[in-house]
Amino acid sequence: MNTLFLLAAATVAFVFGYRFYAKLLTLDVFRLDPNYSTRAQSRPDGQDYVPTHRHLLLGHHVAAVSGVTAFAAPAVALAWGWIPVFLWIMIGTTVAAGTYALGSFWLTSRHPEDLGRLAAGLIGRRARILLLILAVAALLILIAASVGLTATLLTDFPGAVLPVVVIAFLAWVLGAYLHGRAESVLLPTVLVAFVLSLLLIWLLGDIRLGFNGALVISLADHARISIDGVVVWVVLLLVYAFHAARMPVWKLMRPRGFLIALTLVLMLVLFYAAIIVQHPLLLAPEFHSPPSTTSALPWLFLAVGAGALAGWQLLIVRGVTGRELRRETDSTYVGYGAALIQGLIALSAVLLGATAFVDRNAWSAYYATAPDVSALPRAVTFYIDSYAQLVAALGLDTIVARYFAATVVASLSLSVLEAAVRTLKNILIEIAPPGPTTFQKRDGQRLRLWLVVLAGGILALHDGRGLGGVTAWPLLALVSLWLAAGGFGLIALALRRVQQPVALVLSLAVVVAAVATWSGIAQAWSWWEAEAWIKFGAVVVVLSFAVFLAYDVISVVRRPLPSVSRSDSNLDT
Repeated sequence: MNTLFLLAAATVAFVFGYRFYAKLLTLDVFRLDPNYSTRAQSRPDGQDYVPTHRHLLLGHHVAAVSGVTAFAAPAVALAWGWIPVFLWIMIGTTVAAGTYALGSFWLTSRHPEDLGRLAAGLIGRRARILLLILAVAALLILIAASVGLTATLLTDFPGAVLPVVVIAFLAWVLGAYLHGRAESVLLPTVLVAFVLSLLLIWLLGDIRLGFNGALVISLADHARISIDGVVVWVVLLLVYAFHAARMPVWKLMRPRGFLIALTLVLMLVLFYAAIIVQHPLLLAPEFHSPPSTTSALPWLFLAVGAGALAGWQLLIVRGVTGRELRRETDSTYVGYGAALIQGLIALSAVLLGATAFVDRNAWSAYYATAPDVSALPRAVTFYIDSYAQLVAALGLDTIVARYFAATVVASLSLSVLEAAVRTLKNILIEIAPPGPTTFQKRDGQRLRLWLVVLAGGILALHDGRGLGGVTAWPLLALVSLWLAAGGFGLIALALRRVQQPVALVLSLAVVVAAVATWSGIAQAWSWWEAEAWIKFGAVVVVLSFAVFLAYDVISVVRRPLPSVSRSDSNLDT
């Protein structure tokens, strides 16, 4: 089959989804109000709650939720055939992921209080404890996986190091310049910064900066300590994330995320232009059964990698990007729009994985064994190399295209790391608030940030290679699925409280919970057979938490509807 057919079908689905389905969500389900006072608009603090232009916020949100797995996971899931992956991208993105992303912004706008307080108010005290434990676990694994994958990218593609560093510095200058200025200077300033970013990528891509092999510390001609280059990058990236999380969001994270999102859009435009020019045939089979598997289902790869359905993204919205929402109606453009962009990323990974081979036999050889978490770093490299080969049809130099793609993917992964560190810091502040004085608050936030960075570093480095978070990726996928089910449940209960339609959101919660249960049982059985007792025990704990959480949500739904007016949910008035 020709790839243009899949591209046309996805285009129709995405356009229809944004034009009609997103409008249904906006007007009939969430009933977004342009006059509703968001926390960022009514009580900005200059640190986290900063009202942001919707274009800037879209770019920041896309960068904060589109990590390495957005490129790698769909290609890995292709081992089960292109039809299930493609259907998930079309239906899952436009329906489930779009609803979840838009609903997360609406929920954050209507209920800006802490996640634990929100869960306790809508469900109960036990739900508060369960959700906070799942949130901390998911964010810790996300931090460890993001820093490990980013470090691997910077090690494998040393030409991307200087562009990543220089773009971060350029974003810091851009943030300082735009802060407090009129919106009229936004477009020309951003265009200049974007063109300068592309120029820097082109000029600096030939200058390679990296740690080749191992960093060996010798004493008396004997090697005492040998440190792999990936480990060095893990430490440096965590130090960067610590300082980025301390800064106001407008100073570095938001402008850097926006610049990287612009380069991502250019990268996707070049990709789909090359697909139209070359229109290669699909070599992957419609359905495929790997001969053996160490992972539960393709859902474990799709849940985090394809679309915005990853449950931890609700945490990112509540901890970072949702706090920048200027108007409630911007939720459609930012939330649903970001879901569609992630769908385009996933589709590009599927098309590359289905076409970037000489013939079907070469494809079968690549997918001869069932993929597991070790396939993620390899899939990222495969994506970048295949992307460079494809866009060469447009006349671009293969080496330049390769380091351009590596810079974009590494920068996006770094953005996820920044957002996860900042979000987990805010959750720890919620769990154990610092003292009342200004000094105690500042010192308490710094202490909690140190705890976040140290815990993420220990998890990432416990395997000695900096990829400890990647090995825990299946557990992250399972926790993420249950967080998505719980997120849908919170959104549905918040809608129910203000007497708005809940059937659509509640049905999605049921579907995601069923998939999470199926995946969890299958993964638990796989780890039981492999005698991986620690991982098996972790899955059992997650499933136990999920059972209690589902029971509490069902209990609330069965209670009589409280007589609360819609305006009562506006906590800012």
